[in-house]
Amino acid sequence: MHRLIAERGLDDTGFTADDARAALRDMIRARRFDERALALQRRGWMSGYPPFRGQEASQIGAAHAMRDDDVLLPTYRSNALQLARGVPPSDILLFRRGHAEYDSDHDVPVFPQAVPIGSQIPHAAGVGMAANYRGDDYGALVCFGDGATSEGDFHEGLNFAGVFDTPNVF
Repeated sequence: MHRLIAERGLDDTGFTADDARAALRDMIRARRFDERALALQRRGWMSGYPPFRGQEASQIGAAHAMRDDDVLLPTYRSNALQLARGVPPSDILLFRRGHAEYDSDHDVPVFPQAVPIGSQIPHAAGVGMAANYRGDDYGALVCFGDGATSEGDFHEGLNFAGVFDTPNVF
């Protein structure tokens, strides 16, 4: 058998067949959600919806690597990650219609989506600093696109996280 991605088999990793099936299920679910949400936006049901087609694997992989108590600080295009973490699809759609995300009754440790480019990055560094300060054992994953790297928030947030050795994944 010729492997296109890796020379190791699945059995040689910490990833089980059940993990692979769960990740595939979440990728298919995310793609379907994205297609449906985009169709709703095009019909005028919501004013804006940024699709994430092609980003499913990176988002689902990140979601599956997170522990239950790790905090997610998403950008406006991180819907697959939020779905895989357990945020109800209805909450994401309601946000796109102008409802506040913090009104949800889910208990997933996720901040509201950041719409201004890069503004969630310093917040993530602060969440990591709080974990260190309190002695908690959780990390914070923050998502952003390449446009955020030209914002001051990116440089300031990463500098802060580096100086204070925060448990963040950027």
